[in-house]
Amino acid sequence: MLMPRVAYPQSVGPSAINIGPEVLKQSPPGENWSSYNGDYSGRRYSGLSQINPENVSQLSAQWVFHSDNSDRLEVTPVVINGLMLVTSANDAYALDARSGREIWHHSVPKNEGLIDDAAGHHTRGVAIWHSRVYMNTDNAHLLCLDLRSGHLVWDVPYADWNKNYGATSAPLAVNGKILVGTSGGDDGVRG
Repeated sequence: MLMPRVAYPQSVGPSAINIGPEVLKQSPPGENWSSYNGDYSGRRYSGLSQINPENVSQLSAQWVFHSDNSDRLEVTPVVINGLMLVTSANDAYALDARSGREIWHHSVPKNEGLIDDAAGHHTRGVAIWHSRVYMNTDNAHLLCLDLRSGHLVWDVPYADWNKNYGATSAPLAVNGKILVGTSGGDDGVRG
């Protein structure tokens, strides 16, 4: 089922956001970019037409976001009803997409002793399902955060970082399940 586009709010707050399958199945994405790839097709295509070849050279930055604990971001922001969610090195931020104002920030310390891609401490995004935000940590834990406050709901390890497993990819919400992946690279993970 496709859901009609939602008007972009003048001010944003997470209290009214409840993301279910109707938003996640919206394809192509409009004002909402509800998952790492935009929608379930994975095409990273937006049907919006405000930016086009004629006006792209006239764009200018309206605000800039700097994370506290990373020298570079490797993330695709998720945007729902004007709320932007960004991850950086085990941190999650909820921002007002219009102004860049921080609404909340959840931080987990970086883990030492990781190797390969996990040692870079990059987390590439979140999944949203109803009023929960899901993110991976560098040592392969799945965190569930409250969308309204950023408070931790639960933390589940799903791979053993001592065996050189890590996590950098964004989770994906599908039919009430949260799908995650692990990474091991070339440094000693046995399959």
